[in-house]
Amino acid sequence: IAIYPLKIFVVMLHEISHGMMSVATGGGIDRIVLDPQQGGACYCGGGNAFLTLSAGYLGSLVWGVLLLSAAQAKRIAGRHVMAA
Repeated sequence: IAIYPLKIFVVMLHEISHGMMSVATGGGIDRIVLDPQQGGACYCGGGNAFLTLSAGYLGSLVWGVLLLSAAQAKRIAGRHVMAA
């Protein structure tokens, strides 16, 4: 039950990645829907369909790397402040 909000957050990032790629390739976003059963959908039109469809899982990977990098950078910065 404690992991449920994290799962919904990951679904949101997945769907946002579809939308961002659609916009980046000349399309647009109609709406993004998140389902309480841990699913979602991004309704977009135009743009490159292959890249937009591929962006969901690849985007989740990129978001994960960014979040881990930010957490690591904060941890390293905290050490430098403590050592100063």
